[in-house]
Amino acid sequence: MKKLILLIIIINVNFLQAQQTEAYPKLFYLNKKFETVKKIDMRGYILEIDKLNDSSFQFLYYLSSTHQIDKMETYRNVDDTIGNGLFAYYTKGILDSMGYVQNGKRNGKWSFYNFKKNKNFNTANAKIYYDGKLIETQVDTSVLPPKYNEGFRKYLEKYLTYPSFAQDNKIQGIVEFIIEVNIDGSLGNQYILTQSPHYLLDKAALRVIKRSSGNWQPAIINGVPTTALFTQKITFRLL
Repeated sequence: MKKLILLIIIINVNFLQAQQTEAYPKLFYLNKKFETVKKIDMRGYILEIDKLNDSSFQFLYYLSSTHQIDKMETYRNVDDTIGNGLFAYYTKGILDSMGYVQNGKRNGKWSFYNFKKNKNFNTANAKIYYDGKLIETQVDTSVLPPKYNEGFRKYLEKYLTYPSFAQDNKIQGIVEFIIEVNIDGSLGNQYILTQSPHYLLDKAALRVIKRSSGNWQPAIINGVPTTALFTQKITFRLL
């Protein structure tokens, strides 16, 4: 009888723990005022919340009408009250600005891009913040890696997965990333520069980019390996 009672208690505890475990990512529909609604609002947004760790939650906002990414924000809690991490903002699916927020305030370098004048993504206006206050404005010029893995095409053929939903609905397109290549060939941050027609293609491309970390050739300046930014396109095309 004691064993039976103990078994029931263990089962109940496990059931409660399972109930308390929340599944991520979560999807929400928002209206144009960023208020939660029950049905998709074509003038509003689709919000995807992903849990990076216990103290970091990433919020991705997509335009309901086009599925283009509008902004990405990182918060310390799931209630999006304390900004803490990478923030990035887009115009028509193209990266407009990005930088870091610490304890709700801009901190460090924020980059602002003008793609009408800068098609190759090698120059940006940068603003340096400290504790939310602007302390310096500069022009940031990055040297792009001259060449990376010659087998990258074969790598994509082996590891890139075409989402079944996209295949079934004949969704094709190109995803373009900005990739931070470290001096040891590993990857730092990766940002979507130009979004594909559907976010599932973006996520599949991002997964394969992350997997390639450690196999890149870094930029070389005066013979010294240097961390730099690089643009990479991944194409999804049905045969």
